[in-house]
Amino acid sequence: GDHKYIRYLDALIIDWVLNNPYPGNKTNGAQWRGLETAHRSGNWGRVFAALQDNEAFSPAALILILTAIPNHAHYSKNFHATHGNWLTMEMNGLAGIAANWPEYKESAHWYAYTVEQMSASLLEQTYPDGVQKELSASYHRVAASNFERFADLAEQRGHSLPLTFRSTLESLWNYLAYSVRPTGHIPLNNDSDLDHIVSLIQGHAQDYQRPDWHYIVTHGKEGTHPELGPSIAFPWAGQAIFRSGWENDALWSFFDFGPTGIAHKHYDKLHLSIQAYGRDLLVDSGRYSYVRDEWRNYFTGTASHNTLLVDGANHKVLGPVTKEPMDQHFAITDTYAYARGEFTLG
Repeated sequence: GDHKYIRYLDALIIDWVLNNPYPGNKTNGAQWRGLETAHRSGNWGRVFAALQDNEAFSPAALILILTAIPNHAHYSKNFHATHGNWLTMEMNGLAGIAANWPEYKESAHWYAYTVEQMSASLLEQTYPDGVQKELSASYHRVAASNFERFADLAEQRGHSLPLTFRSTLESLWNYLAYSVRPTGHIPLNNDSDLDHIVSLIQGHAQDYQRPDWHYIVTHGKEGTHPELGPSIAFPWAGQAIFRSGWENDALWSFFDFGPTGIAHKHYDKLHLSIQAYGRDLLVDSGRYSYVRDEWRNYFTGTASHNTLLVDGANHKVLGPVTKEPMDQHFAITDTYAYARGEFTLG
């Protein structure tokens, strides 16, 4: 209710547009880098929709947004990343422009381009077992959320998507539901943070009509007992999640016997995490920090994981993707579960 905040936002937008002319080419600067351009597109769309009739938001700011947004669309269309989460975030920004301002001459073309790019990227980034190829639970969540946001926008605008889009999205959420710790946190594989995802999974359990996901994150208080599990392996990702049950104090472990991942990788093959009775007993280093120093080197290195060192040396880089599932590397039966892996690259 205090217009000083709107007036300050007004001043910021006017200042930004006037002092950051569109370069018309790909840059890595803070003003026109792909991610910033995409985020600005989405945020300014919400600002424009919410404040266009507010007297504290000036006509000058509105006009400058309208003149700057086509430049944002041109950048996102012509200079976006070619793969990964950057691509999906940039395409979300471009799709938001097309949806928020259908009156632009190129809006239909922009939107059609995002459908093409996002549909291909979803299949490219996702293994057949539903794991995003960065093999980081945090970035898996980011990727799934980006694709979900795009699908929701398409549905709201009455646009169709390929039939495989929603089914692949469901497989991404399925991975998070079945790999979640008893405490409700994700695994800390590669560059991950200790994200608590219970409410996220519950929301998507309703969207996708998956009562088994409800059961997992509520420890059996809601939903339907899963037909799979409680132990499960993802053969393309090379990850085994062994657990004693779905209770909140169950025994849980995560074993990595697969490829490295296409980005945000750690030298952590054969790492083992263990959580028991609500306590972490063997832990993964997780992301820690992106500051490029010796601590970063330690936390991405083999020594900060529960695996073997030879002569105190880190593993060398593994291949980022696998071309076939590792079905012969694990077995899950009614009486036992095991998984095995090997590191042979030195």
